[in-house]
Amino acid sequence: MEKQLRELLGLDEKADVLETVKSLKSKSETQTVSLAEHQTLTEKVKTLETRLTESQQTIALKDRDERVRKAMEAGKVVPAQKEWADAYALSDPSGFDKFVATSPKVVEFGERGGESTPATELTETEKKVAKILGVADVDMVNAKKQGGNS
Repeated sequence: MEKQLRELLGLDEKADVLETVKSLKSKSETQTVSLAEHQTLTEKVKTLETRLTESQQTIALKDRDERVRKAMEAGKVVPAQKEWADAYALSDPSGFDKFVATSPKVVEFGERGGESTPATELTETEKKVAKILGVADVDMVNAKKQGGNS
């Protein structure tokens, strides 16, 4: 029987079988936890997993906001597309990046909005509109000086 124990425990002929069994028994006793300890540890793990998930969501939302902001500043996404862009950038960030990289610029900032050209000059867009409408550039400049938007 001692030979079978040695084989089961993976011991050679010189090893002390009794000491090996005592050591295994001691290790198994120190590795047990009470039900209360187990429940406490389980709750702590759940709390940490929840916090991790919340942190990951916060990071994903910040990343999405940054991607969409940059796309809008680059003129690749217009304000009317923001809701769509937010959803796309959150669900497929690399797909959104590819879209932005391959999309043409759809908005030229500076022609409208915060920055504008002086009333004595026409933007390229204003010149195109004047040509289409058959209005002389000087008349467009005069309308611009009077506060008319082009």
